[in-house]
Amino acid sequence: GSLVVGVNGKEVKLKAGDKIELPAGTPHWARVSEDGPIIYLCATKS
Repeated sequence: GSLVVGVNGKEVKLKAGDKIELPAGTPHWARVSEDGPIIYLCATKS
């Protein structure tokens, strides 16, 4: 499957092995695409 992420009025489709890095406090959203289930990791830097 894939994950669609919305940031700054744009949509980005992430597939296996892709990543996205956002600055702290950046408004965003995410949804699973219709092409199947996914497993994803969400992490923060400290």
